[in-house]
Amino acid sequence: MALVSFTKGQIIHSPEQDVTTAELVLKGKVTVSFGTQIMTFSQGSIIGLSETAGEKYKYKYVAGSDGAIYSYAYEGSESLQKIIETNAKIAPMLTVKSVQNTLNAYYAYESFFNEVHGEYEKLSSELSDYPVLCKRAGVEPKSFDELANVESPERDSLLSDWQLDYLEALKENEKAIASRYYAIAPSISIGVIFQMNEIKMSIDEAIIDLSEFRKELNQKALSFNSEMEMVNVKLNAVKNSMPGNVDENGEVPLIQNAMDTILAFSDIDGEKMLEIKKTIEEYKALPDRRNTTDPIRRMRKKMIDAFFEIYEPCFLKARENPAETPAEVMMFLLFGFFDEEMAGTDNTETLYRLMSTYTPDPNNRICTIYQWFNMIMDGVVSPSRNEFEQDFEAFLREQHMHGDITDEEFEKMKVDGKEKFKYELNNLFKSGNRMTFGRISSYQPFFDSVNCMMDLSKGFMSIEKVNDILNRIKGIDKYVFRRDVEYNNPELDIKNLSVFKEVMPRIILFPNVGTRPALWQEIEGKRRDSHARMLSPIFLVEDLMKSMVALCGEYRWEITKTEQGVHWNDLKDLSLTSEYNDYIQFYRKNRELNADQKEKIKKQIQKAGSNLRREFVADYVVYMNSESNGSPLMNKVSRRILFTYCPFAAEYREKLKSIPMYQNELNKYETKTNEKLRPILNIIKKLEHDGTEVPELLREQVSFLES
Repeated sequence: MALVSFTKGQIIHSPEQDVTTAELVLKGKVTVSFGTQIMTFSQGSIIGLSETAGEKYKYKYVAGSDGAIYSYAYEGSESLQKIIETNAKIAPMLTVKSVQNTLNAYYAYESFFNEVHGEYEKLSSELSDYPVLCKRAGVEPKSFDELANVESPERDSLLSDWQLDYLEALKENEKAIASRYYAIAPSISIGVIFQMNEIKMSIDEAIIDLSEFRKELNQKALSFNSEMEMVNVKLNAVKNSMPGNVDENGEVPLIQNAMDTILAFSDIDGEKMLEIKKTIEEYKALPDRRNTTDPIRRMRKKMIDAFFEIYEPCFLKARENPAETPAEVMMFLLFGFFDEEMAGTDNTETLYRLMSTYTPDPNNRICTIYQWFNMIMDGVVSPSRNEFEQDFEAFLREQHMHGDITDEEFEKMKVDGKEKFKYELNNLFKSGNRMTFGRISSYQPFFDSVNCMMDLSKGFMSIEKVNDILNRIKGIDKYVFRRDVEYNNPELDIKNLSVFKEVMPRIILFPNVGTRPALWQEIEGKRRDSHARMLSPIFLVEDLMKSMVALCGEYRWEITKTEQGVHWNDLKDLSLTSEYNDYIQFYRKNRELNADQKEKIKKQIQKAGSNLRREFVADYVVYMNSESNGSPLMNKVSRRILFTYCPFAAEYREKLKSIPMYQNELNKYETKTNEKLRPILNIIKKLEHDGTEVPELLREQVSFLES
């Protein structure tokens, strides 16, 4: 052990050095930076906690102020244990700092990801706009082949919701926990610190991967960025020479003091109204609204509570008299819009145009959350299951059993539209809005321009756009929205005929600018042929096709589990889930896989956090995006499983006929399809022979199976 002093700006460790020591900060600060993010290690922090002994440092550690450290020899976990045992008296403080540093590292990663993702989206948007801008500027567009295959950065699943809540709870209650738990024995502190170390190592790896992605992205974009600067200079010159710009869609009324209009419409308590205004004004005044420091997190929590406190009365009042509802309120109900300054002038105009021209889906399949709540109150649809898999009536029954409501209240509430709406708001809406926003650490539901990583019009999930993407997906995976059901027609003597009924999902659009469509429930109630309920941000900033394919993969998995019930992983009852579960569980012993393929599966499992559904979805995305186009990236085992249960439509099967590795699967498919067609064709032949009209369903089945 050695005492070492340092001065501000001094480099304590750099990535060129081998890890041979670990340092305990006695006073002052040591920092690590990447992008615009800074991680600070203050008094009581152990530097190098997540470094690997004998390897190079992952980060450059720089003194953020004058200070001092104790330096210890470090050879791995045993060395770390000795350091903590040597400092047993301050072990609780070391543990507190370990939790703080792990949580801060996670927040830093989230902010860094948003930063890098924003750079990627900006580049993608500029690439998309580049040919049009060149034409306007009178410049011949160039090609940038180095950017042709650049994909969006992938957010690592580092912490689930409960893990983040757990770490935040440790942080918020650190004084009580330190004195009543960590202080009991050094071994407790050692256990918690080691637990934090494991989490932080995964965070560090994600940060390094993201840094490498950013470095590569910036390198590839160098020449394009220079070209765009030149185009913008010429474009500005062209614009400045124009006499004026006229809005071809007509003028948008000037929106001012929207927050006051919405708050006044909500009729909430005056004191509460002023408190919400104060919170929003403080938030707007922040130098960086993306920040994830403790004070800003607490501010966001207040904003979340305020949003739903306002939303409920605004919805109920707007429902009673939609003709008298101000435009600002409808923009709030549809998009989460609340303040024109927080939204930005251009975004406010765009939101107004979308609100004023929006026409609800007449089929009630793709709907805003506002439309969904109206359908709930009108009895068109039943409330969704909550996170505990309870439907509305089961939820009320539990309250009744606990004595929270009387017999009379139970009977009245289960048919009360307003009660159903409140249940849906407190379950589906509160959870779904956060889920579809996607960025857990920076979530707050009011519309904020800092979340707009692309043009709103491009990200808007219009009915036409969603229907188009769903049609594209089922045009590849032909069975994705088909359910195997029995068709009976006693009049025509048809019994227990297996047919594939198309059941398209309901998609509920949540009022946020988000990154993650999600599956809420694969069926409605207990009916196996009912609609799935999928959730999506109303403005999606991720790649639409990739996101919706992943969502359909998630749906594919869950609907199979529901149909299979307790036998979902039983190989005696072959299914998509049972075969895929067996493939993942026993891949190490599978002789059809070589060493490289097994290593790739191992990494896939690690990346998915050993979550079987995520592992399947990752394969499904590759299957749909690459395999369907004749680019074989999967191993033969996973390819065989996917093609067996998710066969491609005719157009894509035709592409694969020239690829030898698909011949066996294509032959099996043809055989199975003919077996399904034969009884239907026989029935049609008999009906036609008897001069009986053939049901349209049977002809549709023939058309579907032959496609």
